[in-house]
Amino acid sequence: FVQTLRRLRPSVVFSTHAIGCVLAAPLKSQIGFRLGVLTTDYYSHAFQRHASVDCYCASHEWTALDLQRAGVPQDRIAVTGIPLRRVFDAVPDRASARRTLGLPLDRPLVLITRGGMTAGQETVVLLEALLRARELASCVFIAVLGHRLREYQVLTERFSRVSRLRLERFVDTMETFLAAADIVIGKAGGLSSTETFAVGRPLILYAPNAGVETPNVGRFVAAGAAIDAGRSPQRVIEALRELFASPARQQTMVAAGKALMKPGSRPAVRIVVERLVAESIPLPVSE
Repeated sequence: FVQTLRRLRPSVVFSTHAIGCVLAAPLKSQIGFRLGVLTTDYYSHAFQRHASVDCYCASHEWTALDLQRAGVPQDRIAVTGIPLRRVFDAVPDRASARRTLGLPLDRPLVLITRGGMTAGQETVVLLEALLRARELASCVFIAVLGHRLREYQVLTERFSRVSRLRLERFVDTMETFLAAADIVIGKAGGLSSTETFAVGRPLILYAPNAGVETPNVGRFVAAGAAIDAGRSPQRVIEALRELFASPARQQTMVAAGKALMKPGSRPAVRIVVERLVAESIPLPVSE
């Protein structure tokens, strides 16, 4: 990344990941670019807060307040929300999504999203507990594992004879998988959780990445948009039992999740980027 910046010498760098900000900020004065940052969690990472950042696109008012408390001037913060791909503007209904994916229309369906940094053993423990739970015997489970090839191979071998569990690696139609589900079990990533909120599915949080995703958990739960199961498969089962028994609770959580999102996020972020481009007159370059 650093080598690419030195080679391209861009006028604007817009980082959607905290590490991109960490790497780009020290090079700003050498190359002379404008630097923007999009926060894709619902809090501000300490390593995103850098004096070199010209503008932050904040995911939520919470994030903006975090930045202000850390000394970032208010006029450098725009509360834009987290922009999603256009496919999330018009997701299929549940029945259409299930037909597309070849899933049963008449059974409860739980989607498990684990992401690229998740410990494989926690996934095994969770799946084993879900499949043993008598109260969930009618449920179908789909686990989307991302790019973790080894984990996919291990789980495929372990659960090869379980007909009501479907394992997937990386998928590029996540909106369809979310739309097919009744309930989602996720790990509190900012972007993946926002996709769940956009589709309108209740979210149970299980085994978040320590430190990086933990603050999201507290804020989602406080807003009523998610249930925190910690690292306990039994708490996941209890949450599923509670949600399947209470459609009203599901609706309340869905409404709370949608309330966390910001309408018009894509155009709002585009305006910020266009402003950075317009301001990207040559800056003094240090030797």
